[in-house]
Amino acid sequence: MKPQWHKVIGGMAILFLLAACVSLSLADGSPWIDHDLKENTSSSDTPSAKDDFYHYANRSFILNTSVKNESGTVSSIDTISESMNKNIIAMIKTPHTDHNSELASRMYTEFFDWERRNRVGLSPLIPQINAIIEISSLADLTAFLCDRTNLLSLDYLFNANVEVSLSNAPAYAVWIFPTDTKLLDTSAKIHKNRSRAKNSLSYKNSCLTLERLGFTKHESRLLFKAAFKLEQAVDSHCTTFETGTTPRTFYTAVNNIRNRTELENESPAFPLVPILDALGFGAATEFILTDPAWLSFINEFYVEDNLELFKAYLLVHYSIKSLAFLDRTSYVLANGLGSSALETYDSDTDEKFLCETFSAFMKDVVEPLYVRAYNLAPVKQEVLELCARFVSHYEEMLLNEPWLSEETKRNAVEKLKQLKIMAVYPNKWEDYSDFSFGADDTLFDLVNRLKAIMHEHSVRKVNGYFDSDYWTFSTLESNAFYSNITNSIYILAGFLGGTIYYRGMPVEAMYAGLGETIAHEISHAFDSNGALFDGTGAFKNWWSKKDFAVFTERTKRVSDYYDSIRVFNGKQCNGALVQAEAIADMGAMRCVLQEAAKVPDFDYDAFFTHYAFNGCYINELSVEEEWLESDGHPLPFLRVNVCLQQFDEFLNCYDVCPGDGMYLAPEHRILVW
Repeated sequence: MKPQWHKVIGGMAILFLLAACVSLSLADGSPWIDHDLKENTSSSDTPSAKDDFYHYANRSFILNTSVKNESGTVSSIDTISESMNKNIIAMIKTPHTDHNSELASRMYTEFFDWERRNRVGLSPLIPQINAIIEISSLADLTAFLCDRTNLLSLDYLFNANVEVSLSNAPAYAVWIFPTDTKLLDTSAKIHKNRSRAKNSLSYKNSCLTLERLGFTKHESRLLFKAAFKLEQAVDSHCTTFETGTTPRTFYTAVNNIRNRTELENESPAFPLVPILDALGFGAATEFILTDPAWLSFINEFYVEDNLELFKAYLLVHYSIKSLAFLDRTSYVLANGLGSSALETYDSDTDEKFLCETFSAFMKDVVEPLYVRAYNLAPVKQEVLELCARFVSHYEEMLLNEPWLSEETKRNAVEKLKQLKIMAVYPNKWEDYSDFSFGADDTLFDLVNRLKAIMHEHSVRKVNGYFDSDYWTFSTLESNAFYSNITNSIYILAGFLGGTIYYRGMPVEAMYAGLGETIAHEISHAFDSNGALFDGTGAFKNWWSKKDFAVFTERTKRVSDYYDSIRVFNGKQCNGALVQAEAIADMGAMRCVLQEAAKVPDFDYDAFFTHYAFNGCYINELSVEEEWLESDGHPLPFLRVNVCLQQFDEFLNCYDVCPGDGMYLAPEHRILVW
């Protein structure tokens, strides 16, 4: 509710007081001001490396950069993905005669044939829409849901994926997740105002699409409300995890192993097992039911009286699922811009979205083309060599850790030796040589056919084992990460660019970018999540009881320290949320600094400045708030400052002393490793 100050003071005074309030509340952070928010940086600032290194290193970038996109954020490394996308498009436009190039070129042509897309309109949706409308009984609904043709084109009231088992890695299991509730805002309990805005956007977009499909405005609103009602009912019966839930508690809660008979017994009304059969997953020897409470509810809810709710859910979800591959109006709506942007939509992002489409549906077609076109073999070799160097050093770190027993050290080193390095691109790709597009296929047809092919690839994994030669992730994404359940680090080609990596870069820049990234992902194997999985990726204890108690206490110091930090508007950090990422940041920095000590005349100032710049983001307030309350990574200015203040190399480089903002006494430091 807005304050009723206008009853007692004039309008100009209101503006002054409100501006003063906002300025004060956004700059009340401790021990540092949040300079992710541009308004907290001024051209008159004279930041000191001793007091706020993030501000010191990034002031110029923050002052000279503005957030101009819909995401509400811009970072120092955005140019990496932009460059990758330009390279992909340039490659696709270059004439080639091989099969994969022809497939990629056809996708490009169909994507940008707006005349044809607009002419086709929403007609590809009509047959499925009519089939859902004609459902007149629960028996009809069951038959519809168990038809494989239908399953591959819509949301089927739960999600099933073939992924590595938590307990039996590297064997695959079929994971079963609750009903998709995309119409709800998943952060509704955090941001009620933003929740209403997002729900309003999904409401407008869904209703507009349904109207374009022939429903009246009244019918469209009723369908959305019915679908929304089903999602609310499901959401209220799904298991929730409170903030501060330990990783062990979480993984134990979701690791509900079932066989086929047990699933049949737990789902007597809802046709869970018949749907799994239709999908090709029914013969799996192991299923992981992530939320038994959801399955119990959906069986109670799956009755004739709720038939219209289920039909509405299918109609709404199907109508908006493939919008991005239909006409221009649908495409704009799919990109989350809302109906108000239909007349002013800027198409500059079209090629970016096409590249995301390649990554999602044609990675095994486009990736080998990219590797060949840009000669990534030497890059892969350099990345592998750097990975080997840091893995070797990590072994030294573990063996020299004074608080670990010899038994736990041996187990930790064994896990490290089993770590799989996925560098730059996979060793193998799926074969598309027998796949071709029909002359009359629309973009919608192409995408659905590709989805079907990818689904068959997934079916082939049932009862198989993880194969590190094939990646389920696209290397064209600008990312790097660690997988607990495969004990693998992925350094994707899409992340190698900008200030993170370029061939021939100075060693200081290399260590601050790619080196820090590699060490960070290795460190995740031993953070508060990774520590619960063994070298095979199984959710299995490898610690002595005493050592794990010490580890838990050390990780708690990390979350306690972050809990003590005030960011803005009186808000505190959530230490439990960011604990794992903070552990990985500090473990990586220790590893890299110890390797840097071996380099003659290493320039620490260049290293630390480069590191801080790579971590720089400028966020609008709404983005910063959501990051603070729902992202597992610390806010950017804290990732830099908290990590660096743990190390003597940093303190010595800038002569940081007691009383300086970046100083942290040795007894208060929070290194886990």
